[in-house]
Amino acid sequence: RQAILFAVTERVPSMKGDIGRNAREEYFAIFGIVTFFVLLLVMMQKFRFRSEHHSEGGDLGLLHERLHFWQFLSCMTISWCILSASQWMLQRWLSHMSAWSVGAAILV
Repeated sequence: RQAILFAVTERVPSMKGDIGRNAREEYFAIFGIVTFFVLLLVMMQKFRFRSEHHSEGGDLGLLHERLHFWQFLSCMTISWCILSASQWMLQRWLSHMSAWSVGAAILV
């Protein structure tokens, strides 16, 4: 999460996330990253489904373990990016930091 926020905003985020004004380009970048990981997730699932159908013994072992890991990682990345975008939107609308966390929890 921190690496993605740094890549998008070009500033080091705190442990609580990115606090500050965000430009329209940063919103587009975060949603572009979400779109990329959603497409990656769909492709991995499609590959996993096809490999299960074409394997004769049904034992794909290490390949499936790695695909499973990358699917979890992609899902977590998508979730963190959506949370960050929700917090950014609330920072524009609300003035107090505690309201951002509560509002982001409700939005997500």
